[in-house]
Amino acid sequence: RLKRTPPLRGLISDRHGHVLVDNRPSFNVVLIPEAVPDLTTTLATMSTYVAEQALFTNNTLPRDPRRPPYQGVVLAKDVSRETLVTVEAHQREIPGVSVEVGSKRVYPPDGLAAHTLGYVGEVNVREREKFPQYYLGDLIGKFGIERSWESHLRGKGGGEQIEVDASGQRLRMLGQEEAKTGESLTLTIDLELQRAAEAAMQGKEGSIVVLGVQTGEVLAMVSQPTFDSNIFARGIRTSEWRALLDDPLKPLNNRAIQGQYPPGSTFKVMMAAAALEKGVITPATRFRCSGGLPFGRRVFRCWKRRGHGSLDLRQAIAHSCDVYFYQLGQKLGIQGIADYARLFGMGKPLGIELDHEATGLIPDAAWKKRVLGAPWQAGETLSVVIGQGYATATPLQMAVVAATVANGGTVYRPRLVKQSMSADGETVKEYAPEVLRETNIRPETMRVVQEGMIDVVNGRGGTGAKAKLPDIVVAGKTGTSQVISGTRG
Repeated sequence: RLKRTPPLRGLISDRHGHVLVDNRPSFNVVLIPEAVPDLTTTLATMSTYVAEQALFTNNTLPRDPRRPPYQGVVLAKDVSRETLVTVEAHQREIPGVSVEVGSKRVYPPDGLAAHTLGYVGEVNVREREKFPQYYLGDLIGKFGIERSWESHLRGKGGGEQIEVDASGQRLRMLGQEEAKTGESLTLTIDLELQRAAEAAMQGKEGSIVVLGVQTGEVLAMVSQPTFDSNIFARGIRTSEWRALLDDPLKPLNNRAIQGQYPPGSTFKVMMAAAALEKGVITPATRFRCSGGLPFGRRVFRCWKRRGHGSLDLRQAIAHSCDVYFYQLGQKLGIQGIADYARLFGMGKPLGIELDHEATGLIPDAAWKKRVLGAPWQAGETLSVVIGQGYATATPLQMAVVAATVANGGTVYRPRLVKQSMSADGETVKEYAPEVLRETNIRPETMRVVQEGMIDVVNGRGGTGAKAKLPDIVVAGKTGTSQVISGTRG
């Protein structure tokens, strides 16, 4: 008989070599239908021997029209030592049944980096139509890095030509083709930083993204609430899957790349740069904030009801004055706002190596006419300039905006993989930083925005004073926005 050997998946490690996703041996109970005189009786007997969740029901096997003759069918995966001993002890009663050593994927506990790492599961019919080299029972990446880097991680199956006796028991091996282990991946993630970010988000709903500003490397990415990838590795139960789907907090959603939220006042750093670059103000331009700006039939309020008084641009960033930016919005117009937001990478996917990255939305008059069939209203511009209204962004997009300001104007594609390696540790490929675009914003403009962000944390009355550290100069931008109920970020 020809006995197929599935490949061993490659490992996934953090940037310092700490293994994040590993393989461990597991024992599977396997049946060869052609070697069973009475399939119904054998399956009925097996149901009393296998304590684990069996992969056969009502004494019938999973059907696989493409299964080669004498190819084993897995009855139960990752069985306990007790089940292993029971099956081996009753071998004569269950001809055609044996225990084979396989591998099981092992993920970090407590859902650490689950949305980034993802998980594997058994290949389904639709996936097998796309990947005909997979067999029923094979594992395939379903989510996260496991899915998007499947072709690298999987490897190549092998096989053995073996001689068996009349009952299907193995006598000797006649020939062998070694299975090829998949490539291992070194991620950009820093495990210590990831753990710290996860700890900071415990009990909260939201996301943290940490980027290397000169490379676009994702050093940490957190989405809470999270889930345990290990339940998928062992075979998720229907009740567990339903609980994840029905959870109103949607733990399977990666908020970092799929959550689309009004960016609020974090949007103002781009608007400050836009206003300086278009020449509608200078760094010294002052506006007075009395708590609101009359416009049309309404007053557009500042978050500080009593107002900020007279401010220049740097102070307006530090104090996050809405009235100052309302007046910038009037001068920029919706098209100027949209053009500069898109220059920073907003409004479309950034191309990170994960599926289902959301686009966010940067509206303009043409978008509203096309989608809503209505003209743009001047008052809507005032909402957008402070990151409200129709404007939405993902946490990853706003992290890229902050990184772009920090590095002086280069938009890097955020990336998660540093290198891939063969099973013997040789580097297959190193992945270099990738520039999406240069904003070509003048250094003096970026310097003003950077100084404003430093004052957010360190200046008197800055809105981000709680982020101040004694030994590091922290720059930032606070933002608060209204989010529709049920889509909390």
